[in-house]
Formats: sequence, C-alpha cells, structure tokens
Amino acid sequence: MSLRSFEHALARLQKVLKLLDEAEKASFAGKVREYAEWLSSYEKNGICFNPDGAAFQAFLTHVKEAEDLERRGAYNDALFAGYEALRVLSSPKLRAARCVALADLPSAPDDFLGDIPGIPGSGGVASGP
Repeated sequence: MSLRSFEHALARLQKVLKLLDEAEKASFAGKVREYAEWLSSYEKNGICFNPDGAAFQAFLTHVKEAEDLERRGAYNDALFAGYEALRVLSSPKLRAARCVALADLPSAPDDFLGDIPGIPGSGGVASGP
C-alpha cells in the first residue's frame, strides 16, 4: 500500500465532506486535518504509509458508501466509520510495525523520499525490526 494510494483515498474522503452542509462538515473537518498532519509528518521524515490492507480496504469501502448515499445521517455514519478505520491505522503500535523506508516501495513518488535511512549523513529514520 503506497503513500500515493493513501493520499488518493484521503482526497476522496475530503470530497465526501464537501457534500455535507457546513454544520455537519465542521465535525469531520478537524478529523481530516488531524490525519493530514499525521500523514505530512511521515512525508517530512522520509517514511512511507503502509497500512494494514484489510483496515485500509474497510476505509475505502466506507468512503465509497458515503459517496453513494443520499441521506445526511447515513453520510455521517459512513464517514465516522471511515474515520475510525483511519484512527486504527494511525495507532503508534501499528505504525511502528507497518512503516518502512519509502525507498523500499517501487510506487513511491520521488518527491516523498527525503532523507534515506541507512545513508550516513542523510538524517533519515531507520525502519524498525
């Protein structure tokens, strides 16, 4: 699962948020911002986002359901479920277990590489065991 794939899914979630009225959107805007900041910290450190495949698919499913539904209550339910999937993916324990250097991902865009772990003087963050 590449950082690019995750960013695409996050963009889809942001698109869904635009379908909600301002009062409802406000309750999710902070959550999307929080997750975007977390993702940005990985870009800056040259570390990829490599989530658990099943949890990531659950997130994509919830976003798709939110796009397809017409009732605002159902949108909220689907968005909340999607956010919960994101929250699980962002747990420190899961991040430590699942994140590797971007250089290890063939699909990672060059502009996300930053410092490369294991290269002297690069300042990169080494992957865990």
